[in-house]
Amino acid sequence: MLYDEAIQTRPLFIMYMEQSQELHETDDELLHAEREQKFRKWLLQQDRKHLLMLKTISLVGQHERGYYYEWNEGETIEHIIKIEITRSHEQLLHYYSKYLVYDKKEAITSFLLHERNYHTFKEGLCILEILE
Repeated sequence: MLYDEAIQTRPLFIMYMEQSQELHETDDELLHAEREQKFRKWLLQQDRKHLLMLKTISLVGQHERGYYYEWNEGETIEHIIKIEITRSHEQLLHYYSKYLVYDKKEAITSFLLHERNYHTFKEGLCILEILE
C-alpha cells in the first residue's frame, strides 16, 4: 500500500469516520441495528483494496500508541501515551498491511464495524498525517 494512494483516498476515510460515529453514538437498539445494517451495506459496496486501507490505518492507530487504563468509581478511562514513532508513513503502511492480503472482505468488514475502530482509525490518520 502506497502513502500517495492513502492521501488520494481521504474522502473515503471521512465517510468511514462519519458513518462509524453515527453508528456508535446511539443508545437506541432499533436505531443502532438500522444504522449498522446501512453501514455494513456501505462497507460491502467498497472494493477490497479500500477496505484494506481502512483496516491498515486502524491497525497503525491501535499499535503505534501506548494505552493505560484508570478505574474511577467503576468507570474505565483509557489514556493514550504518545510513543515516538521511528518508521516513515510508507513503512508503517507496508508493515501493517503485509499480512492482510489473506483477509476476506467479510472479515475486514466485521473488523471495521467494531466500535473501537473509530478511535484507532482517527489515531492512525493522525499518526500518518493523512488528514490535516
